[in-house]
Amino acid sequence: VDYNALGSGEFEDLYYQLMHKIGYKEVKLEVRRRNEMTSVASERFKSVLQGKYLITMIRALEPVGKDAVLKFKELIAQTQSVRGVLISSSSFTENAINYAEEQVEANIDLMDKVNIFELIGQ
Repeated sequence: VDYNALGSGEFEDLYYQLMHKIGYKEVKLEVRRRNEMTSVASERFKSVLQGKYLITMIRALEPVGKDAVLKFKELIAQTQSVRGVLISSSSFTENAINYAEEQVEANIDLMDKVNIFELIGQ
């Protein structure tokens, strides 16, 4: 499945479908661009007072690198989120994966196109 070929509306629909599947609901939309969506979210059955989560999906043709994960970590801190989920329509470089794993206090989860397919099944 080529998630990069989706139109803007389809990309946005996929983003919200993924957010729901992983157990979150949007509290505030932070970024809506053709190739990126970012929201502050809460767990579906809890209030934002019990913890904010940052969910970002990037439409990328190439694997997402460490710099993008570093910027995402900074955004997690800026939004005072307790965890972040960075989703890529492609994959992540080995450096990006290693960096995310090293950032234990930032609680960064990475999801790539394989994870998207496993969750959505299309």
